[in-house]
Amino acid sequence: MEISFDFDLKLFQQIGHGAFSQVFLGEYESQKVAIKVMDPIYMEQFKKEVEILESIHHPSFAKYYYSKETEDSLYIVQEYLEGKTLTQLIKTVDMEESHIKQIVIELLNSVSYLHSRDIIHRDIKPDNIIITNEGVVKLIDFGLSSHSESKLSYDKCGTLLFMAPEMIFKQPYLKSVDIWSCGIIAYQLINKKHPFWDSSESTSTFIQRIQQFNPNFYEMNDYQRSFFLKCAAYSPEARMNANQALYHPWLSGKGELWQPITMADMKILFDNKMKTIQIIKALMIIKQICQKFGTIIPSEFSNYEFNDSTADTNTYFKLKLVRSSSRNPSFIKQVRSTSTIFFETNNLPSPIRFTHNNKRVSISPNKTMLHSESTQFNLIAKRNTQLIKLPPLSNSPVQKRQRKSNLNFRLKQY
Repeated sequence: MEISFDFDLKLFQQIGHGAFSQVFLGEYESQKVAIKVMDPIYMEQFKKEVEILESIHHPSFAKYYYSKETEDSLYIVQEYLEGKTLTQLIKTVDMEESHIKQIVIELLNSVSYLHSRDIIHRDIKPDNIIITNEGVVKLIDFGLSSHSESKLSYDKCGTLLFMAPEMIFKQPYLKSVDIWSCGIIAYQLINKKHPFWDSSESTSTFIQRIQQFNPNFYEMNDYQRSFFLKCAAYSPEARMNANQALYHPWLSGKGELWQPITMADMKILFDNKMKTIQIIKALMIIKQICQKFGTIIPSEFSNYEFNDSTADTNTYFKLKLVRSSSRNPSFIKQVRSTSTIFFETNNLPSPIRFTHNNKRVSISPNKTMLHSESTQFNLIAKRNTQLIKLPPLSNSPVQKRQRKSNLNFRLKQY
């Protein structure tokens, strides 16, 4: 079948189809071309795709020639790529790891280029990736692409098996949905199957597997597994961006498995840092209170070991205090109040550990009301002129009767 137009364009047989179109082999200015034909009812999608095609110039994409609008159809004319889709290669060819890496690198280069221009492809899948006869990886079909301009998108579009969870569940999303798709494709290239879907299972089962996020890593090595988990992480913040993915140790051969650091990694590091700083400040306040009143903790508590067990920093501190000849109820109240306020922030367990009678013992302050850090330090700033007066502890009143030791800690052996 051959269809000619009054303009320099001929259509031959159909070679593919998309969400809103059919793709034909054709001829334009005496050369083979791929012609996407769309119904005029899809004018909005047509204009959006043409705008994107006119804005991209990169060897990872088919060349764009021109577009045409008629009463019956809309036409987009592009370079015809001779080769095989990635779907065909996955099914028929056993690729070496070096070949797989090269495909993933070229795919990420194309995604990085798009994202640098605030374009989300939104339909990255093996059917839309062509390996030309020259071995070049080409990403095609921008029918569902959009300009993100760093804003959240809400449209559910693309191919279900390669949709990121936030898109499946109609949540707002950014460019990271493309990185999810790249991770799934890398997994398929390595294992010859989808990480969350089996052809014998239903769509609902597939969605459940996405939610459970428990892929089988088969014979994947640590670097391959790390790459997949940092691309196809369930949380968008835990995914690498395209540039970071290119520097992952699996592709670059350099660095450690924990690299590169994602936004989620940075948040964990920041939270741990703030917890550590908070507890150090608490210890400094206790030290200042001790210096202010000249009061010393009993010798049986003279060897304290501080361990921020809530952080992954394995940071240890030691605080040593010696015995006082006098008892000071005001000091006791201040230490209780201050340590409780700071150590119980964020519901942290007591970080103080020490040895008593050859047994490991923890000091676990009682729960009390939370105080903002700014309020605490405003009070502390006045200690040069007056005694710090903290609110009374509702759950831990000061004992009125005399004790053998200066401090009334609750001891818990473990």
